[in-house]
Amino acid sequence: METGYYDEVVNSIMEEIDQFTTEAYERIVYRYVIEKHLPLLKGRDIVIGRYVHRGIEIDLDILAKDTGKAIVYEIKWSDLSGRDVEKEYHRLLRKVEKTILREYNVEAYIVARRSPEKKYTITLKDIPI
Repeated sequence: METGYYDEVVNSIMEEIDQFTTEAYERIVYRYVIEKHLPLLKGRDIVIGRYVHRGIEIDLDILAKDTGKAIVYEIKWSDLSGRDVEKEYHRLLRKVEKTILREYNVEAYIVARRSPEKKYTITLKDIPI
């Protein structure tokens, strides 16, 4: 910046900032989801984390093995229209059907930066930061 390449430096930073923003956003969502469900999880046989198996990835799942319940989340660092949310929601449910998660009673949510859809969507406004 001292050499006068201000625009180049800013452009370089802006090209890479989403990578770091996305990671921080996912951590915030993970913390929120775990804290939200923590009272329900105490004393249970619980597995929490990212689901990755045979090319299928689900951003976050909470499995209560003893009750047969699963809560799954697809996390998007973008603004989603109601239509986009519907697509992502049904895509998430198709992923669930291809995995062992299909044996659970599944609740599914889409987490978006912003969205007008409220049915099964969590947005940044819903997450206390």
